Amino acid sequence: MSGIVGLFNLDGRPVEPSELTALAAASRHRAVDGEDFWIGPSVGIGHQHFRVTPESLTERQPLVSPTGIAVAFDGRLDNRKEIIDECSPACGPPDDVCSDAALVIAAYERFGERFAVHLNGDFAVALFDPAHPRLMLARDWMGAPALYYCPLPRMLVFASEIRCLLALPSVTARPDEDALADLVIDGYSDGDRTCFQNVHTICPGHLLMVTTEGIALQRHWDFDPGREIRYGSFEEYVECFHSLF
Repeated sequence: MSGIVGLFNLDGRPVEPSELTALAAASRHRAVDGEDFWIGPSVGIGHQHFRVTPESLTERQPLVSPTGIAVAFDGRLDNRKEIIDECSPACGPPDDVCSDAALVIAAYERFGERFAVHLNGDFAVALFDPAHPRLMLARDWMGAPALYYCPLPRMLVFASEIRCLLALPSVTARPDEDALADLVIDGYSDGDRTCFQNVHTICPGHLLMVTTEGIALQRHWDFDPGREIRYGSFEEYVECFHSLF
């Protein structure tokens, strides 16, 4: 998997590049194909490259749109054609060269803060929109790639691994005794808690909205047990199965 690291200075302070590189240094093993950083107004995002899809071979991450929207994407999108059809011509290049990160930006420009609803695949994504400004962290509904965050008095730090967060002196490695007890007793995971105090995980199917006014965790996908799909023939069911799996 690729790696995502970053921080958002909620008081408007410029980002110290040394803090961003310190986050990335703790997960250097993810940077199989190198790493790059983007620093914007009070925000810094890093992406550690592990290129495994045809689209990723030539992509640039973090990817920044002409309007200043910055995205770091870890994972794979399975509904690329659907996003292109819905968001064209914002996607720009044709399907065979358009990166997943570019499709995320296109979905955000088309659907706003509900962009994650339209992403299907295994992914963790960090997106910053300077126009508002706001940072959004999201994971797919299965939660394959991880994404963690730590809210501090003057900043929010996020990364693909907890060890990256703990690399900052301002993040204290204090154990969460209740979470550890749950893990030891029956392996139960209580929402967004981890084994460290004040270190949280983005729950599968959720999006964290971060602004200077505060943070809010919201669900962008949920399983609907009452939904039914009815087709007129066995062949149509087979086609649907293949399109999903």
